[in-house]
Amino acid sequence: MQSGLNGGDDQTHSPELTPGRVFEVLESSRRRHVLSILRQRSCELSNAELAATVAVREGDYDCPTDVDEDRLRQVQLSLHHVHLPKLESVGLIERSRGDAQTVALAGDLGPLEPGLDARQTGEQREYYTN
Repeated sequence: MQSGLNGGDDQTHSPELTPGRVFEVLESSRRRHVLSILRQRSCELSNAELAATVAVREGDYDCPTDVDEDRLRQVQLSLHHVHLPKLESVGLIERSRGDAQTVALAGDLGPLEPGLDARQTGEQREYYTN
């Protein structure tokens, strides 16, 4: 599995992660949450579990059952249509297709570590934009 983080051999599958693309990926706190969660868990997660975990972090909830259904649906939609495709396009994650949709890291996050470890702010932004 080729990560594309350093412009590996599989250029047609994963483009090189240039400094500009690193900033583009890390500009969204939601994408930072996704990468941080996947890094901490070290395993693939279902789309539903990932969305619930992101919602918990963003809302400062104690557990996924505290997140209301509308908020969870909003997070799921933005992950599906905006954030996961962007992370996949730069080779940072892999998504399974079919009934059991899962998400997993596709390689080493070394070049992104400083941005992932940066303190998460309580920024409120429209998550359906880039």
